[in-house]
Amino acid sequence: EPLETCVIITTNACDRAADVHDRMPVIFPIERAKQWLSIDSTEADLLAMLSPYDAADLDSYDVATVVNNPANDSADCIRPVDESDSREKSSGADALSLFPD
Repeated sequence: EPLETCVIITTNACDRAADVHDRMPVIFPIERAKQWLSIDSTEADLLAMLSPYDAADLDSYDVATVVNNPANDSADCIRPVDESDSREKSSGADALSLFPD
């Protein structure tokens, strides 16, 4: 019986994500996926793809603390929270900012 698995490969955090954590998932454009999966790719080719993603291409916004519970598997985990709402709720205690300005 096949065993379906996955792995999240991490790298050093880009400048924008470093305020949250020192590591981040490796992200590369979809057009590089064939290179990643190719048996013809060299180790050097693959290692070059493990660099931090360009922070300028990432967006950030506050999300509700519902994201902190792994039992929550819904769009609420990524839905933006209005900044004024998050400030009104216990001085922001009900919101998590992934990339504060």
